[in-house]
Amino acid sequence: MSVYRRGDVWWYKFRFAGQMIRESSKSESKTVAKEAERVRRREMEESWNQIKRRTLPPTLDRAGTAWLDAEKPHLAERTYEIYDVALRCHLKPVLGKLLLCDIDAGRIAAYQAKRKAEGAAARTLNKELQVLRQILKRHKMWANLQGDVKFEREDDNIGKALEHEEEKRLLAACASNPLLNAIVTLALNTTMRKKEIRTLR
Repeated sequence: MSVYRRGDVWWYKFRFAGQMIRESSKSESKTVAKEAERVRRREMEESWNQIKRRTLPPTLDRAGTAWLDAEKPHLAERTYEIYDVALRCHLKPVLGKLLLCDIDAGRIAAYQAKRKAEGAAARTLNKELQVLRQILKRHKMWANLQGDVKFEREDDNIGKALEHEEEKRLLAACASNPLLNAIVTLALNTTMRKKEIRTLR
């Protein structure tokens, strides 16, 4: 190792792979220059030998934000809103501080139990798990979990068509609430779904 001064600034030089490396430390401290030379040499050795530094995976909070930002240009507005709510209002408050590597099947099962105790519907909870799955897949951490994570069984019941008398009783029950009456009337006459009516502009 060799360090030397040029004016007030210390430089370092060393030979690497037959080449002489000379670089400024941009510091007036000899100690800093020595440390800079050591770090620079180490970087070149790692690059030459294709050694990648191992770093901890991010927290769900950071990884989730990065994932949603990357997906936003490819999502419909409504889909983005659903994912944002799932991540910001439910996943992050419970799992956000955990490193992705610490999110295992047990913690996911505990999250499912918590959400079901809060009254979350199976379809809603499955959407939240889908968001979590996509974040973990982006960081190559889903494959080891997928066999142990069970999605909720969703209700396939599509309901039944109302008879004419049932429609009349339903409208009569809503008559005292103008807003509710308008919504029910719209639903009966258009067969629009709840989500379609709720997002009307």
